[in-house]
Amino acid sequence: GDWSSDVCSSDLVIEFVQTEVEKLKEQYPQLDNSQLAVLLAMNFARERLEIEEDFRLNIEEIERSTKEALRNIESITPLYN
Repeated sequence: GDWSSDVCSSDLVIEFVQTEVEKLKEQYPQLDNSQLAVLLAMNFARERLEIEEDFRLNIEEIERSTKEALRNIESITPLYN
């Protein structure tokens, strides 16, 4: 899509990636740029999968809480049909 309309500007993304590359270079000075790129991609993929799993678990908890709240409301509220 159009980066200018997204929450994260391309400048922000570039700055973030550069910062992450610098961190990895400090941790692993023996790696060349292509190895750093693969490691960075693996780190980003892991983080994304963790975020997606957290999101899924949060949605499931919200659904459980909502169903429980509805059951509680229905148990104390007379139904007028």
